Amino acid sequence: MGFWGCKVAYVEYSYLDGERVRHGFLDLGRSAIVTATNETGFRIGPAVRGGGNGVVFSAALVDEKGNDVAPCAVKFLRRMDTRSRVDRFANEARIMKSLGHDAIARFFGQGAVRDPQTGIDVPWLAMTLGGANMREFVKGWEFSLAEFKTIALDAIRAVE
Repeated sequence: MGFWGCKVAYVEYSYLDGERVRHGFLDLGRSAIVTATNETGFRIGPAVRGGGNGVVFSAALVDEKGNDVAPCAVKFLRRMDTRSRVDRFANEARIMKSLGHDAIARFFGQGAVRDPQTGIDVPWLAMTLGGANMREFVKGWEFSLAEFKTIALDAIRAVE
């Protein structure tokens, strides 16, 4: 998954090879720069969060000279063992790209890094860094009906 705070970034991943699930290890090295399909570059930092399907690294948007310009996050898909997981990740990128709201992480670009050992392209997307995900945000909260309405309406405004 990636050691939190580790200076060398890596992604352990699984993928489907025919009917069989296989595993790979993508070593991104120290301060690796990945380039998105829109030609934007991102310097990968330490892993900051992991979940069931992905691992998020702190990163920096870099200019054409390789200088860090702004902080961001790069999320790698680490579970590619079903087509539906890969499709959901692609949909996440597509939807993030189409939305623009202060309550939603801003999309900066996407791409894939080929693992030279397996030949597998490990997809990633870049977005703003920070904040809690929705599950973490509401964990343990007890909402009144009025509070729930306010949160629900804010969420609807964010995606309309």
